Amino acid sequence: RCRRNLPEKIRIATVYYKPERRRSTLVPDFFVHETSHWLVFPHEIQGLTREEILAHKPVGPDFLDPLGSGVPAAS
Repeated sequence: RCRRNLPEKIRIATVYYKPERRRSTLVPDFFVHETSHWLVFPHEIQGLTREEILAHKPVGPDFLDPLGSGVPAAS
């Protein structure tokens, strides 16, 4: 039933495209940024202490400074 409502061609769009890390044969038709760098999204650090973020995420201390006391230190 769903196939009757599908367009003939489906296009793929994404914000970040990492061709070297691609795990699929699909290539996006549209993308905003092409990069080989590791991406760190804000939701990936939620619930981590400042020390955990600095130890396990590829960011520097300057990345955390705008957050101020919003990132707890380890107790």
